[in-house]
Order: sequence, then structure tokens, then C-alpha cells
Amino acid sequence: ANNEDQLARARLTHVHVTARMAPALHEVVAEACERLDLEPDVELLIDCDEGINACAYPVPSGTSTRVVAVTAGAIKQLTPLQLRCVVGHELGHVAFGHPQFLQQVQLIYRDGTVPALLQSQLRILGRLHEFSADRAGLLAVDRDLEVAAEAELRVATGLGPEHVRLDLPSYLDEVA
Repeated sequence: ANNEDQLARARLTHVHVTARMAPALHEVVAEACERLDLEPDVELLIDCDEGINACAYPVPSGTSTRVVAVTAGAIKQLTPLQLRCVVGHELGHVAFGHPQFLQQVQLIYRDGTVPALLQSQLRILGRLHEFSADRAGLLAVDRDLEVAAEAELRVATGLGPEHVRLDLPSYLDEVA
């Protein structure tokens, strides 16, 4: 399925929350947009999954609206700053055009036969996309490395602060 189909499915299975329904969440999104110098035109979807995660979708045709889905687990287990980092990461993907690029690749190779060399290049490009989005998340929290690393740890492990705490020097050694 292409990304437009995935977005349609997400809209059917996730809850669209407006600023009136979830003012604190929309404030987090607005703050991330402000720090990334993006218009705050974001459709916020909530995925009932208890895992800690989020995702971005390509900008729907004919609009400038960015669509971001955040899991209930992320909302429950992350601090507002950590959540801003995660949302900033997803907004970075959209701002850099990552979902749109992947949608185009899927359209070109819709029969599913992506050449092996291109597959390996896409894996490398995927990692570079993640690094770029991580930088956007870091900017969304005013370059607070500890908040960004804590958010990354929460997303990577799926665990809240009662289970694992950030040891920044050890984490930086692991990243290196």
C-alpha cells in the first residue's frame, strides 16, 4: 500500500485530536513547530498503542498540513519536553521530505521488486534520514542533549523512567 493508503488507514484507526480536545498536546506540537520555524499546521493523530513511538506521513495532496501520529504510550510516559523532541523528530521527517521520497520510491517499485543495490542504498539513506530527524528533535528542545537522549532512550527501549534511566556518558559511548 502506498503512503496515501497508510494515511487513510491511520485516520480510520487513530483518533484525530483537535486543540480543544487536547490543548496540552497541541501546545507541545506548537512549541516544536515554533522552534523548527515551521507553520503550526499539524493534524495530530493518537494511536492507542501503549508503546512509546510516533510517526509522520507525507503531506496530503492539495494541502500544507503535516500529519503526525503519537502513541498513547509516548504521551503517558514522556515528559512534555521529551514529547516535544519526539514530535520535532517526526516534523523533521516531513520538513525534509522523507515520507514523500519514500512514497515516490514505493510508486516506482509498486510491484515490490526493488533492485538489491537500491535496497542497500535505501537502508543507508534511511539511517541518514533518522540522523536528520534526530537533529530536528534536538532543535525542538533547544539543543538540550540530555532531554533528546532521554527521549531517544525511551523510544528505543519502550520503557518509562521506572525501568531505565539515562546515564548520558554511557549513552554517548554507546552511540559512538
